[in-house]
Amino acid sequence: MYFSLINFHFIGKKTFYRKVFIIVLLIFFGILLGRSAWSDVGTNMVISGPTPNPFDPYSQTTSLTYTLDTSQYVAAYIVNRFHDLGRQTFTNPYGGTDAVTYYEEVVKTFYTNKWVPAGQPQTLTWDGLANNFNKVQKGTYYFKIVPKSYPQYTRFVEIGVVMPSTLEMWRAYIRQARTWDGITPYAWGGVSRQQGKGSDCSGYLITCLREFGTDYNFPYLRADVYSLYNIVSGTNHPVGRALTTKRGRYNPTTNPVRQSNCFAWSINSSFDHTSMYTYQSGSTKYHIHSSSSNNGVKEEPIPGWYWSRDPSPYMFYFNAVGSGG
Repeated sequence: MYFSLINFHFIGKKTFYRKVFIIVLLIFFGILLGRSAWSDVGTNMVISGPTPNPFDPYSQTTSLTYTLDTSQYVAAYIVNRFHDLGRQTFTNPYGGTDAVTYYEEVVKTFYTNKWVPAGQPQTLTWDGLANNFNKVQKGTYYFKIVPKSYPQYTRFVEIGVVMPSTLEMWRAYIRQARTWDGITPYAWGGVSRQQGKGSDCSGYLITCLREFGTDYNFPYLRADVYSLYNIVSGTNHPVGRALTTKRGRYNPTTNPVRQSNCFAWSINSSFDHTSMYTYQSGSTKYHIHSSSSNNGVKEEPIPGWYWSRDPSPYMFYFNAVGSGG
């Protein structure tokens, strides 16, 4: 009887520990399985649209609808992903090595932290206005939807922007340049409309050209002012055609500047700055440019000290835009 009680006690302890072990295993695998299941939460975003695609912002709006499977905060934007390239190195027109950094650009912010209940469709409608209330120009943009609890499942949905056929190219190019007005800082070697990133003078003008819908390719064409002015024939252009046309030196009587023409200024040295002429009010000429003195992009009267240091700047225009108005 004594040995039987001992045996029973021993067997009971074994059974107890076995049960505890099984329970621990079940909990462990339950956690693993639970994590696997939890990882799928928030991944199912149902998207409809955008419609129409592409759209003309001068006569239409476009809309996209999304629905989440998990209630959470959401951020939603229109972005230009053309610049989302990081650091790029390339061979410049002189055979040397050059580099430029590109960033994703937020064009339009719908909201940055909106609570979105699961299963309730949300509609984003875009009229083509950027955050600075200017119309964007033709090109490819993206709706960007960020589920804040699961940002790894951010969705990008392409939307095309087209222009009315009656819109003059030079006017549209000026409008595109104005969508950058107020972007800071001035950043030598940078190309971004994102606040806090910025661009330099030549990078700004050539980027506007690319955003405008031309097929000139980066990173090669992140050129300095001298390159912009002198890449004028197929023999010295990588894609075998002219980028710009020279107009010679500015003269108010015999060779006046036209709207959307660019100046190649020699303010402190040969070809050290470039800007785009936009319009004239009375006797005052206005231009738009990215400059260190403004710490960014600004449309303003051409400063008197520009004229005093370079009264007859060289002029050129981009062939994709035309000779100007």
